[in-house]
Parts: sequence; C-alpha cells; structure tokens
Amino acid sequence: MLLFNLPSEIIGEILNQLEPAAFYVCLQTAKLFRDNALSSKALIRAHLARIPGQRVLSEEVENSPDALLGLFEKRANQHLFNSAGAMADVFAWFPEQTMHSKLSGLLCWKGLSKQELKMWKGLSKRDLKTENTHILAYCEVQPEKAIVTLYSIEDYGVHGHRPQISHIISPRILLCQGALVDHQYKIMKVTSVKFGIAVLYAPLQSIHQSDSEHVLLGQEWKLLLFHLESGHGVSLYRSYNIRPQGSVFIDLAFDSDGNPVVCWKTHAYNNRGMYTSFQVTRHHHPRNSQRVQEVERHRTLELSIDTRSAQDYNYMMSMRGKHIDIIPAPAHLPHYTSPYVDHEHSALFESRDPEFPESIGIFTRPSFGYTLATHHYCSSLRSSDTFGASNGERGCVNTALKFAISREALGASPLSSRKKQGAFLVKAFDFADSCHDFDWDEDRFQQQYLVVARLIAHPDLCNLSTLGLIVAVSPGAHRIAVSSWRTLVVYSLDPQAFLDPDYSLSRAMIPAPDLYMLPSYPENQKERCGWEYYSNANIIESCVELEPVRLECKGVVYGLEWRDENELWGWAENGLVRWTMGSMMKGARGYGSIGGDWLEKANWMDSLNEKQ
Repeated sequence: MLLFNLPSEIIGEILNQLEPAAFYVCLQTAKLFRDNALSSKALIRAHLARIPGQRVLSEEVENSPDALLGLFEKRANQHLFNSAGAMADVFAWFPEQTMHSKLSGLLCWKGLSKQELKMWKGLSKRDLKTENTHILAYCEVQPEKAIVTLYSIEDYGVHGHRPQISHIISPRILLCQGALVDHQYKIMKVTSVKFGIAVLYAPLQSIHQSDSEHVLLGQEWKLLLFHLESGHGVSLYRSYNIRPQGSVFIDLAFDSDGNPVVCWKTHAYNNRGMYTSFQVTRHHHPRNSQRVQEVERHRTLELSIDTRSAQDYNYMMSMRGKHIDIIPAPAHLPHYTSPYVDHEHSALFESRDPEFPESIGIFTRPSFGYTLATHHYCSSLRSSDTFGASNGERGCVNTALKFAISREALGASPLSSRKKQGAFLVKAFDFADSCHDFDWDEDRFQQQYLVVARLIAHPDLCNLSTLGLIVAVSPGAHRIAVSSWRTLVVYSLDPQAFLDPDYSLSRAMIPAPDLYMLPSYPENQKERCGWEYYSNANIIESCVELEPVRLECKGVVYGLEWRDENELWGWAENGLVRWTMGSMMKGARGYGSIGGDWLEKANWMDSLNEKQ
C-alpha cells in the first residue's frame, strides 16, 4: 500500500512512534510527513520532549506549528538527533609526498579576536561571520630534509573547506633568512604560535640513530619562530638556542606570555630500581630587546616505572595558565603538575590523582580538567549551611564546566575499583565574597567539584594504544570528539544547561508569580544540574548520561581539531579527513590527494622568498 493512501491518523501514529533522529529524516525526505507533522502540534511537542532543550516555550512558538517544527529541526541539528552518524559528509585527502606521520598533522590557532581573524589570510566572508571558529592548517613535515609544508584550510564555496598549499619552510628559505640551519639539522617538533609557527631543529650529530629513543650528545638545538605572511612568504622573527637537559625530548609548548617551554626526560637507576627524571626549561625573551636572554629553571621529578610492564608510556606536556602538566598519553588527565617556571622561586612537580571518588555529591580535589565554559552570577543572600558563609552575607557564585577522563592510574592501587572510571563533565565552584572574575586556569590545591554528566559509550579506557585518547573540543564547546585507534565518537552538549539554572529551567520565560514555585538559585547550583534541560536522558547517580554519535573512521586517528561547531578535521592513517555535520549534510563521500604539485610550488615559493 502506498503511503499517500494511508489515513492521516495512521501516518501520524507512525511518526509518533519514531525515534527523534528518524522523525527528523522523514521531515527532510517526504512532503507527506512534513505536512502531517504541521497538522499536529501535539506530535511536534512529543518529539521536542525527546531531545534536549528548554521546556518552557514562548507563546509565539507554542501557538505556531511552523515555529514548533523549526525549533525541533534546530535542536535536532544542535544535539545531533539528525542521523549524523550515517549522514555526515566525509572527505579524505591522501598526501602524495613522503612525510613523518607523527610530526605531521593539524595545527590550530585558537582564541583569536574578530579583529585578529580579519587579519588572517585566506578567510572568506562566510568564515568571518561564523560565531565560533578556529583557524586550521595541515602541516606536512619531512624531518630529515628539514622541510615544513603548510596547507591552509580554505573555503571553496559549495565544495566546503579544503587544504591548499600556502607556505613552505626549507633550508633554502632559512639561508635567505640568515638562519644557520641546513640539511645537517632534523625537525623534532612543529607547533602553532600567534600568527605563525615554531619549528624545533636538532643537529643530526646529536641524535643516536641506533636507538629507538633519541639520545642527546650535548649539542645545542635551535628553535625558530616564523610569521606567516601574505603572498606565501615567511619571515623569521625570533630564534632560541636550546640546550638539551635530558636524554629524550618530550614536548614543546608556549606559555601565556609566548615564551617557549621544553620538556625532557632521562631514564636512570637508583637503589629502588629504575626511575624517570623530567626536566622542564623555560626560555625568556625580554621585551624591547633583539637579543635572546635565556632564563632557565629546571624542575626534576622522579617517577618509579614498573619494569615488569611491557608498555612504556608516551608523555605529553601542556601549559595551563601558569602551570605545567605532565600527561601520560593514555591517561588524558595530568598525573603531575608544577607551578610556573621562572627565575624568582623554585617549585617541584606534584603528583595528582586522576580518579574521582565513588560517592555522590560535592568533592574536593586539586584543579584538574579542561574548562569548557564559565558562568558568573551575582547571587542574593546566602545561607551558611549551603556555602559556609554567614547568614546575610552577599556574594557571587562562579562556576565552570570541565571535561575530564578518569581511568586507572599508573601502578593503580587495589582501591581504584572503588572510584569512578570514565569520561565526565564536572562542575567547579567558587563561592566568592565579592564580585570579581575568577581565573579557572589557576592551579588550586583545594577546589570543589560536582560530577554533573557522564559521557557513555566512549572507547574502551582499559584497552588503549600508546596513542592514548585523542580529544578535541569545538570552539563553542558544544561538541567533544573522542577517538581511540579507529573509533571516533562525537558528543553534543550545551554547557550553560549545567551552569546556569535560569537557562536550564527556562526561568526567564516563566511569569514572575511562578518564580516562587521554583527552588532557590543557590540550591540549583549544586542540585539537579541540567536535569530539566536533559529530561529526555537517563539520570544515573545524579548524573545526566550523554550518548555519542559514532562517525565513519577507516584509519587510525593521530589527531583531531574542530574548525567550527559542525566541521571536524582529523589527521589519520588514510590522510587528512573532514567530517561535516549539521543541517547541510548529505551523506556524501569523497577522496582526493594533496601535494601532487609540491615541487613546482616549492620552487616558486623559494623564488618569492629570495626576492623579499
């Protein structure tokens, strides 16, 4: 029997029994389904209740089927109730040039203002109108040849964003810039800095090629910082001589002032067995000076390694405000942190517990987690039993939503089974006595937290490769991508639903007399966080359970970055990959290549730089 021969009541009942994602697809594919939905506001309200969102709607929306249907489609796209797992567009570009898969990958420039974005080359008007966006580039590294090739991610209209070769840094260009770096140097690290990139070079003579780990012989390394200019030009604006402080190079990062911080490690033995020593060096370039003045302070941490384990952990370093975190790749959370390295005082690394207590409610831990969003509220009178302040005292409430993954620690104790394991959203609190901005990057020994959501169906945390978990957060923190090996999942969330009770409860839309029927604001800071907004989800142990969308992934994933809220880029075994979600996705698949005209472009760019 054909669908259009069925009575409208039966079609309406069929639509009512569908999952929200299937209902969304029906609305996009058949006019019959759309017309039937527009004839029943109750049907649309039923499906709105099955996806996250504010439950109190304005009268204009409540009384208009078109507005209700438009709101459903908007929320379905926002929270990925739109069959994104099957319908997301996937396009892959395979590099034709030989390169180092670990050193190559995606570079990301985050936190740029609108004015700074306008100064960036290659952005279209559509990019500039986007509310939240990151600047991305694919970096192709040939370490033995000391060549770095940058492919900017540019807008190609209906074809979407694609990689386009934009800059090349080679020994020939470095010679023109006056840098004494030639084929006797090998590239060890490439990372992004504001409006440019940083490249770390090591002399080939300083690297012991017979060992899987790089054994340093004391020769100085070079760190060069480049501006990326228009017309495919690059200019060297700063250089550092780096003295190795350990036998193995770990990572390079930049602090909030733009100073490079380098991490090394050394394996050694003592009477207790083998241990690992970390050394962190900060290099300072004084303002208004053309000469590089190095101010170095070393921090050493002895970490016992289980020699019975066949797996040695790959470590990473990250800067968090004024603190340095040492992170084992499979763990995601820092196991060790140290205050900012400067010449005024000395500090040591501190061990951090990467696990959560099993108990439900507020718990205290040193600062941890990736900050997704913050909220500041000037509260009314506070009670002492809620906040520990005297009755009648006025103050503000600062909160932050953080993303953290808790898993078995290195050398986990038998008590680890009593602690939460998994991926979580935690709410951090600061109950201030005065109105002020709160720095959530500041490291604190005592910080109050509350687990408000659990991210379920993530990759197995007990069976991770040495790559660990690859995590990427979108510019507006509405998407979190998590990958392990060939598994890629994406979570959708609205941070304000957990931070702002007014937002979650739709309090701004409730008539004034009804406000007295709602719980007080301070109580909602720590209770029922996001419950109304996510009333469609399971709530287990006072935590909202967020389910992911699994995207097609045909190769091992090495790195992930978001360009905007609906466009995810990855560097994987099968090349550079773009996943596009949102209302415009069509389930398209495509393949291409990059670097086929590399030699021609390289000679042309070399000639341009020689003329400058």
